Amino acid sequence: MRVNEHFASEIDKFLRPDDIVWVHDYHLMPLAKLLRDRGHRNRIGYFLHIPCPPPEILTALPNHERLLPTLGQYDLVGFQTGDDAFNFSRYLTRECGLHSRDFSYAIGDREVQVDAFPGRYRNRAIRQDGAAGGQIELRAECRRQPERPSADHRRRSSRLYQGPQSAARCL
Repeated sequence: MRVNEHFASEIDKFLRPDDIVWVHDYHLMPLAKLLRDRGHRNRIGYFLHIPCPPPEILTALPNHERLLPTLGQYDLVGFQTGDDAFNFSRYLTRECGLHSRDFSYAIGDREVQVDAFPGRYRNRAIRQDGAAGGQIELRAECRRQPERPSADHRRRSSRLYQGPQSAARCL
């Protein structure tokens, strides 16, 4: 939690009201809550780069009841697959007592949208460099599925803040 507090404290110093915050991966789940606690009402999106297990497994995590509901502070929670989005939606319904309207949840004064944003990775080039001691160079390219996410989500601000992983280009 200390790392998330530090991130929130640093972002708080320069975040403008019209900025969009885009957070990546599990280690920063609580960040939106910490920014909201500081009074920020910005649009905040979150993307989980790992599979989201079903609620039966999520509830086995220690402190799941404190950690996972913090995702309700985001405006958009994205997953790699529809199954992952469905698993999280089932958790919200089953464990938090929330009901969805097309994968949109009313949480406090905000609508939280849960959705899948599948990306594809493909190998662009693999080459073996004999001169460099047989090292293999692998370059990966991220390609966004044409229909996801809508350009509207990316256009809402002139600045974008990311967590330590810069995978936004894959969305």
